[in-house]
Amino acid sequence: MMNQFLKAAALAALTVGAVSAQANEVYGAVGLTGVTVGYAYPINDSFTVRGDITGGYGFKRNDRISGVDYSAKLAAHRVGAYGDWFPAGNQFRLTGGLAFNDNALKLRSRAAANSTTTINGKDVDLTGHYLNVDAEYPKVAPYIGIGWGHRKSDSKGWSFNADLGVMIGKYKLKNIQQNIVGTQGVEQADLDAEIAKVQKDLNKLRVFPVLSVGVSYRF
Repeated sequence: MMNQFLKAAALAALTVGAVSAQANEVYGAVGLTGVTVGYAYPINDSFTVRGDITGGYGFKRNDRISGVDYSAKLAAHRVGAYGDWFPAGNQFRLTGGLAFNDNALKLRSRAAANSTTTINGKDVDLTGHYLNVDAEYPKVAPYIGIGWGHRKSDSKGWSFNADLGVMIGKYKLKNIQQNIVGTQGVEQADLDAEIAKVQKDLNKLRVFPVLSVGVSYRF
């Protein structure tokens, strides 16, 4: 997975680098999805192309999904290739592009105190048992958003940038580990029905928000 991520990073760098052999702007930002470093090249007053890498994002929380208490952990890394359009003649922009993702969600069941676990409607004691689920976001997802900064300018030095947008895609279950089938009246059909409910709940997460602020340096 990480090799694919690094290949995507190289592809994004080459895509932007092919436009110009000399960088016009470098930038950094921090936000919901981690720390971003990138490279921007203005084509003209109205259009800029960019490539960046985002990582370091980690998310942990306890949640209840379809009757089961889980410890949820999300790790997300992204390489982006974008085009910025500046319709108003200032630094405001509309952005579209592609995100190359290494984005994994891990759900680990918990025997939560004062909480009843249900598997397909059947009460189950998870003490000594587990239901672990892994899900993955699409490797490539479209990105749309708005932002500020990266427009062509004759001024060198520092400036401000910001992004607000979404990646569009949905998580897909790829790995299920469990030791509950055959215990407490739980059958394979019950597990299949429960996993289908988890996938249905994850299908609601069709957008992955992106919000960041940072600084740019033109040279």
